Amino acid sequence: MPRKSQSNARLTEAARQLVTENRGLAYAVANRYARCWPEHRDDLEGAALLGLTRAALRYDPARGFKFSTYATIGVINGVRSWLREMRLADRPLRAMATATMEYDERRDSRAVCDARPWEDAEDAAALVDLAMAAVGPVGREILRCRADGVTFREIAQRLGCTPQAVQQRYDRAARVSRRVIERALAGRQE
Repeated sequence: MPRKSQSNARLTEAARQLVTENRGLAYAVANRYARCWPEHRDDLEGAALLGLTRAALRYDPARGFKFSTYATIGVINGVRSWLREMRLADRPLRAMATATMEYDERRDSRAVCDARPWEDAEDAAALVDLAMAAVGPVGREILRCRADGVTFREIAQRLGCTPQAVQQRYDRAARVSRRVIERALAGRQE
């Protein structure tokens, strides 16, 4: 109990003002992570705001840093801590970074080329790039793995989440990429 009263006592008017003025920073970080876990957007925002509050409590303006610079690290750490606690991702950032780098290296356009006759491979590759850009890094990794024949369970082990969550993300990524491709094709036919 004493710790709780100490933290309430330390939440000064200056700290409250810092939190109020920098809520946009917390929401921006939460939205970045919500691209990978859209079903947990509210929880991510709560974790980001908690990280912002902790940063406001520990902030010392005498050190010469802007609060937003200092708070960004606290907000990111708050979100990452929540993700680890929920066991949504043991290694989310490393998995996301690896997925993005692997996709950038491969630029695999086989799925679209096999599905429709194209005039040239560059045209098909550009369409796949457009669809993959709309999906996000985790969605790209899941789509790439599924195209290579990897099961939902194996993908879940790589990403540190459940197979059901992988299947939901796969369905969403496939739906988004299909919509982007259909819109692009509709624009070409006009």
